[in-house]
Amino acid sequence: MPTRGAIQKTRKKSKLRCVSCKKPIQGKPSVMRLQITHKNPRMIECAKKVGFTSPNWNLEEEMQGTFHRPCFNQAILIWEIAFHTRALSPRR
Repeated sequence: MPTRGAIQKTRKKSKLRCVSCKKPIQGKPSVMRLQITHKNPRMIECAKKVGFTSPNWNLEEEMQGTFHRPCFNQAILIWEIAFHTRALSPRR
């Protein structure tokens, strides 16, 4: 019979979800760390809603999200495209 500590560890691991697909992560997650460069409350709330976390959400601090490896690779591609096309996007 599993010990109480083993059951609690299993529960903690099963709560870890992929920021992209929202499915539980089994195995080693890929962690994306992004620097908070804007204090825009709308952007911060959106990051929280998507699943990113940060100890304090201050400017110049770091937020992080956990991904499955394929979802992480796709997110990297999206960030790269967004970075290279930023000059083309309309500003508000």
